[in-house]
Amino acid sequence: DMLRQVRGLPALVELLRAAPPGSSLEKNTVAAVAAAAAGNAANRGMLGSSGVVEPLVRVLDGGPAALQTSHAAAALASLATDNNNNKSLIREAGGISKLVKVLAQGEVFGETFGYCRFVF
Repeated sequence: DMLRQVRGLPALVELLRAAPPGSSLEKNTVAAVAAAAAGNAANRGMLGSSGVVEPLVRVLDGGPAALQTSHAAAALASLATDNNNNKSLIREAGGISKLVKVLAQGEVFGETFGYCRFVF
């Protein structure tokens, strides 16, 4: 994958860490992380090792109606797919409780609920 070859994944992680909460930069970076992790085991491993989990979990604080919340849930689900290390990182970062809180608040995008089942 070209993004991995040019060391773009760690740059995405740093961009996400630096993005102001709720900004379009945050929303777009979360979507890019979700796309990079989807269907690519090598990317999932590298993203997890690069420390992407904590900033993604932070995005869940945006509330259930925020589009980036749905993107963050998708990214976390992709990262957790067939990757026990990333599942552990998500649990350790408090991701499970935050996903449950987002679901309990209602008004989530329909796909957010579906994404959460992969993380649990």
